[in-house]
Amino acid sequence: MKEQYRVLAGRVLIRPEEAKEEKTASGIIVPKTLMKEPNRGEAVIVGSFIPNEPHEIHLGDTVLYRDGAGQEVVLDDVKYRLLTIKDVLTYFTPMNDGIVNTFLVETEKK
Repeated sequence: MKEQYRVLAGRVLIRPEEAKEEKTASGIIVPKTLMKEPNRGEAVIVGSFIPNEPHEIHLGDTVLYRDGAGQEVVLDDVKYRLLTIKDVLTYFTPMNDGIVNTFLVETEKK
């Protein structure tokens, strides 16, 4: 990103993964335009924490979020998705030894 951006507390800006063309077992190629947008991406900006709402998402973490969650934002001609922490289902933190730590985000009990 060319400019410095910040997000408000309790929000995270995600660079969504691109949909990839797939090939069926019979050899038919399904183009990206017909595929559902992936609901995962990389955290590129993380807002400050809100008291009583635990999250420890850091830059570079892979985040899984609810389908259709958040708002699509275009910054410097790149598409991002701005989410609230409540939209995040889980996140993965890559470790130096190649092992990935997985964290589930607590959801509200109904």
